[in-house]
Amino acid sequence: MTNIYIKSFNRAMYLDRCIRSIKAHARGYGTIIVLDDGSEEKFLEKIAQDHEDIIIRGSPNGAKKRQYVKDNYAENNNLRREVTDMGFDPAAFWVEEIKKDDNSFVLVMEDDTWFRESIDIVRVVKNMEENNTLIFKLMLCGRENAGKGSDVDIRVLFDDGFAMDYYTPLIKEILDVYQIFILCLAIYRKNYWINNFEGVGHYLDEIYTLNRALEYVMKLQSENVRVRFARSASEIIHQSHMTTCRTDSGGMGVPVKIDNSLYNKAIDEAWLKGDLDPMSNFPDEIADDYLTSVFRRSLSDEEIGKWLLWRKSYNAMFDRIFEKM
Repeated sequence: MTNIYIKSFNRAMYLDRCIRSIKAHARGYGTIIVLDDGSEEKFLEKIAQDHEDIIIRGSPNGAKKRQYVKDNYAENNNLRREVTDMGFDPAAFWVEEIKKDDNSFVLVMEDDTWFRESIDIVRVVKNMEENNTLIFKLMLCGRENAGKGSDVDIRVLFDDGFAMDYYTPLIKEILDVYQIFILCLAIYRKNYWINNFEGVGHYLDEIYTLNRALEYVMKLQSENVRVRFARSASEIIHQSHMTTCRTDSGGMGVPVKIDNSLYNKAIDEAWLKGDLDPMSNFPDEIADDYLTSVFRRSLSDEEIGKWLLWRKSYNAMFDRIFEKM
């Protein structure tokens, strides 16, 4: 059966929430495999203790990356490039691990994502096999009409109301290429995911992965091989925007810069002590007030205020991106 891969770095509480959501809403999958890129051992031990049925695989450079980021985070605008140049980027690790999978399809998630609706993965993969489908997207950017540039060819409706929308991509500009590939939060034909990530210099280099996806699809079309694309009719997986593990505070579009490791650490320490419920407000986002009360145990008012400003600008950036998609 299809395995579920969770890419993880130093967000143990969210990883716990992700795993619990899989067990609550997904059925018909093989093994949950965590691809960890340097989380602290004490947090991983807690995850392993609470979820004995999962597999945790660690990046060979994870511990070195964690220490380097910790020592060099403050006001370092070049940290993302430095981490990549020193060989700490996790993309090659992900590719090598997923290459080992014996199945034809894989489901790839992030640690700060969770299932909010039920899904029978065996049934979905069977339908994907029958239709030569490359990708089935499970997150719609919080909007029912995500991917609005494409036309739905057919809706496959199952007895329980679960729906798969097969669509024809209409690619006129670079953002339209997201119709045929996204970095995670989907069920992929394994070779398609590997092709698009193999050789990438940085795990967030979406231009590279989108170009690879476009070349892959165009090659198949030139050989008269019909491939299809599908997305869920509703948002099956949700992604949090409460924190980020990025070393650049979320990207160039976020003017407020913060040390995200400070806030992730506060969240994980509270979770480890049992002072933070990982399923708070599930399946919706953890409330601002709830996280603020957690931060007050270890952070100053100034640090909390800065996080609130960052969160506002971070969400605004995603709103701008999703409006174009």
